[in-house]
Amino acid sequence: MKKFGYFGGSFDPVQKGHLILAAAARRQLKLDEVYFVPAARSPFKSLHAVPARHRAAMLGLALQGRRGFSLASWDLKSPGPSYTYKTLSRLRKKQGGDRWFLIIGSDSYQRFKRWRRWREILRHHTVAVGRRPGFKGTDLPRDAQGQVLFLKGSFPPVSSTEIRRRLKKGLSVGPLTPPAVSAYIRRRGLYR
Repeated sequence: MKKFGYFGGSFDPVQKGHLILAAAARRQLKLDEVYFVPAARSPFKSLHAVPARHRAAMLGLALQGRRGFSLASWDLKSPGPSYTYKTLSRLRKKQGGDRWFLIIGSDSYQRFKRWRRWREILRHHTVAVGRRPGFKGTDLPRDAQGQVLFLKGSFPPVSSTEIRRRLKKGLSVGPLTPPAVSAYIRRRGLYR
C-alpha cells in the first residue's frame, strides 16, 4: 500500500507556505508523493484572480526539481466548481489499495465544515493540518476527531491574498514565492 498526499486549492498564486506545508506532511506522514491539485474553480470563490492555466503553470514552475511533489491536473477540466470529495472518491475507486491524506492549512480547516460532503472525506481519509501562528482550532464532531491530525511545527503566515495585495501595489513578493513563480508573474503582468 502506498501513501499519498492530496493538496488541493486555488494556488492563486502558489507561495512558499504551500511548499513548506507539503514538505512537512510528506516527511511526517512518510508519504510516497504529494499531489498538488489546482482547482478549476473553487466553490468558495466566485472568481479567481488569474485563469487556471496560469495558476497551473506557476505551480508547475514551483514544483520543478522537487522530489516527491507532482502537479495533478485532475480538476482543471472539470465543469463547475472543484469539489475535493469528488476527486478523492475517484482516486479511491481507481487506486483502491492506496491511502490518501488530505493536506490543508489551518485557514482551510477553520472552514472545513462548510466543505461539500466533509463527513465523507473524514470517513475515508485522514486530514493533515498545518497550523499557522494564532490558530485556535475549531470543533468537529467527536466521531471525526481521530481522522484529523495536526502536523508538528509552525507554518509561516504567508497567504496568497497578501501576495496579490502586494502585487497590486507594485511591491516585491520575492521572499514569499519561489523565484520562478515571481518571474512568471512579472513577465505576464499578473495580479496588477
